[in-house]
Amino acid sequence: MTNLLAAALGPIGPIDHALVDILHAGTTLGLRMDQKPGIAATCAGYEADAALLAQRATELWTQITAAADRDPSDAGLERLLVERRDVLLRLDGRYLAARATAYRDLEPRQRAALVELRQASRARTLAALTG
Repeated sequence: MTNLLAAALGPIGPIDHALVDILHAGTTLGLRMDQKPGIAATCAGYEADAALLAQRATELWTQITAAADRDPSDAGLERLLVERRDVLLRLDGRYLAARATAYRDLEPRQRAALVELRQASRARTLAALTG
């Protein structure tokens, strides 16, 4: 359960391999060759942005934990916490924007099949985490 809670408290967007499930399921989804380059470019662009945002979130986490170790009542902690949440919010927003871009490259039947694949994957993950 701890892993599930930790996952729920973090960003919804993965740091790497975002949207790559679309390409991996290309045969199942019936992706055409002309669809793949756009999806791959969207994935690569997101991953580059996500890496920078994740780096900043990590830097802030390091500052927050060090400051809290020194003085948990430090007034500067709130500013750092808000900044870190802002970075995570931007990461989530960037992920959703990239996902929307990739979805525009898919036909309705492909999107529906992708939703089914992702929901099944999440159900398996949830079952494994909750035992």
